[in-house]
Amino acid sequence: MSGPSDQDQWSQEDALTLIKSMKASLPFRDEVSYKVALSRMNWDKLAFKTYTGPMCLQKWNEITNRIRRYRTLTELLLDTEEYIKNPYKGKKLKYHPDFPKKPLTPYFSFFIENIKQYETMHPELSHAERHKMLSLIFKELPEEKKKNYIEKYDREKQEFDRNLDKFREEHPDLMESMMNSKRPDQETTNDSEMATEACDELETVVEAKRKKRQRQRKRKKVNPL
Repeated sequence: MSGPSDQDQWSQEDALTLIKSMKASLPFRDEVSYKVALSRMNWDKLAFKTYTGPMCLQKWNEITNRIRRYRTLTELLLDTEEYIKNPYKGKKLKYHPDFPKKPLTPYFSFFIENIKQYETMHPELSHAERHKMLSLIFKELPEEKKKNYIEKYDREKQEFDRNLDKFREEHPDLMESMMNSKRPDQETTNDSEMATEACDELETVVEAKRKKRQRQRKRKKVNPL
């Protein structure tokens, strides 16, 4: 039977088995630096199942890219074990696949629907200026039109609250880790802040595309056809 060709095939149980084997191979007093301890690790002896020594090393590097590495290897292994068991602990819960998506506020929904149109109509304006323009337009909307955005938000907020209660029941440990930080369901009521956030996100996307085009042009210069 051939070994896995993709690191994604590692199960949680296999990853924890690797960590357990690494912990067992460490000396009783682990006082050397992380780099020294790692250089002394015999990865071929850590191989198990269909995972070779190099595959174990690759998996270790993949995991440790996400956690801190400036302590002893013994301490780092404890962090790694905790990360494998609960990769979302201490992070923003919005990245958890089961965490419900927060509804957009009435103004933010209006903003998202219209920002691209106004970018095309007024390319000479800055993001802040377009935001100010849309904010004034929203305030001048007839109550009937504005009501549609409000009702849509109310429906989605009710659904969000139900899903959040379900998430709390299924992931009490994650919710407990957020007790000393901002509540994940806390709504941002300031429309200006929401629109500014949208502007920042759009600007980030534009900047990323600009840098991508620059890299492509550089590659063409280095490797002309």
